[in-house]
Amino acid sequence: MDHGMTLVQQIADYSAKLRYEEISSEAVNRAKEILFDSIGTALGAYRNPLALKASRYAVEQMPGHQATVMGSGLHSSVEGAAFANATMIKILGMDESHRSASHIAAQVVPAALAVGEDTGASGQELIRAMVAAYDLAVRLGRTVRKAQRKRGLDVKGTVGSIAAALAAGLVAGLDVGQLSHAISLAADMSSGTEQYVY
Repeated sequence: MDHGMTLVQQIADYSAKLRYEEISSEAVNRAKEILFDSIGTALGAYRNPLALKASRYAVEQMPGHQATVMGSGLHSSVEGAAFANATMIKILGMDESHRSASHIAAQVVPAALAVGEDTGASGQELIRAMVAAYDLAVRLGRTVRKAQRKRGLDVKGTVGSIAAALAAGLVAGLDVGQLSHAISLAADMSSGTEQYVY
């Protein structure tokens, strides 16, 4: 790793070089559990009125045939499917959570699945992207969680957005430079306001 690189470039470089074969079987199995849990949670909610609205919105306002909206079998753009599927994963409040990174599966999984479906990514590429995204999210979460809470921010809104961009970028096959830009844009655009709690 070139220590003359920015932190974002180092993250992108490290993640891009991660190989599926280097990932422990424990991490692979955990990523599979998170993936199946997220899909199951979405399917458990797909007939909820809010889920139906999100699915209809995705299909009508973000039309396309690149990715599947879970439960309905309908198709939408990558963005539309990721949006609708993320909504469904969150509805029941049973989505996977990590103590340091919070409920980021609802961001990482739908983004990676939608991009992966569009690009024809393999299961190994999807797992690799999820592991890299969680690795980054947990490290970032441990660093910023307490400070963000004091400011009224929810870590999943910031760290989750960055992790989702990393996962989607890896599944899309972005190079290190493009991946750096994706991470930077996600960091710049993420909000994380937790005012709904108050």
